[in-house]
Amino acid sequence: MTTETTSTGPPRPFEPSAPENRRLARLLSGLWDGRDMAHGTPATLSRWRKGVGRDHEESPFLSMEVAEVLQDRPDARGEVQAAVFHALTLYAVHQQSVATTMHNGDNDLRPRGTSIGHAMRDLCVRRAPEGMSDPWKHNDNKGVVRLMESATTSHSVPELVGHLRHVVSLLRKESIPLDYVRLARDIHTWSRHWRGKAANQWAMDFYTPVNTRNDNPDTTGEEH
Repeated sequence: MTTETTSTGPPRPFEPSAPENRRLARLLSGLWDGRDMAHGTPATLSRWRKGVGRDHEESPFLSMEVAEVLQDRPDARGEVQAAVFHALTLYAVHQQSVATTMHNGDNDLRPRGTSIGHAMRDLCVRRAPEGMSDPWKHNDNKGVVRLMESATTSHSVPELVGHLRHVVSLLRKESIPLDYVRLARDIHTWSRHWRGKAANQWAMDFYTPVNTRNDNPDTTGEEH
């Protein structure tokens, strides 16, 4: 009798069990000492911002951090490296001059993390009159809807990152966080020509019905 052995191999990039998820989350949480920035974090974020919008293969500013996150994937392809690179540079833009962490990981209300769609929806809720059931229709949010449309119809990762730079700048003004591990995963999805999957989910998250009991963006940045 022979025993058949099945090898499943390592998880695909950014699957829930993939080690890069934990390493990226740990890297981001390591920038903080409790609720305060750790010593050296401002200088680190300043260096990361130098890479925003650039090709990861032409920018040396995050080489060590990207390699640290992907150390269990020595064969990681450029698209995986680019996803981590862009997530970190966008986080650095988002975090600039903000005293609380702008990375919000998995939580009870959003067990899959706060996506771009969730965060932009939170922005609409904050700008619209309290209790408005469809805050994206408020005049102050027309630009937010247009930016969401531009981001979700991006044809390439560079185009997407250009729009996301504007997205995180808007979120920064209101101190609204998002999940940067999930963002890295979504950017990787874009690079794999499955952008429709990420775009559709962002759109669904954006138009999630408002629940006044749970819709309080002021409290969404509590976790590191």
